[in-house]
Amino acid sequence: MSMENLQANVALKQNSVSASELQQLLEVVDREIADCHVTGISWDARFRHAYGATSQLCMVALRAKGFRPREWERAHELCIQSLRHTLGNAFAEIGDRLLRCSGIVEAMYERVGVVSAQDARELVETAKKLRIDVVAWLKSNHADLVPANI
Repeated sequence: MSMENLQANVALKQNSVSASELQQLLEVVDREIADCHVTGISWDARFRHAYGATSQLCMVALRAKGFRPREWERAHELCIQSLRHTLGNAFAEIGDRLLRCSGIVEAMYERVGVVSAQDARELVETAKKLRIDVVAWLKSNHADLVPANI
């Protein structure tokens, strides 16, 4: 679904953003990535924290483009769907993978041991790489929104 379709379907609304707002979102991303490495947490928890980081990174890109979800109950899904439109088609595969991960996160509310060590490690690495890519994209496309500490 295109950004125009998401907006036309009342899923997104235009909304300006500031560098300080993006800084706060990136601080949430950094916290989630750090929490992935806490000793003693389950692979499910590592996966959930990595998913949280990646969905927030999708939000950063969406906000930098001047949009935000209208409803918070589907916000993560909408942000992930928008990734290919914000960062470009090169990120479509990551977006598709993250949409599949959202189903795994949902399953974690009903049972434990849903995620393998490999799945968790891969998503943590995806989160780290996506953070680098989003910051580079911000610097190239929205330099006025790059937080001072980046």
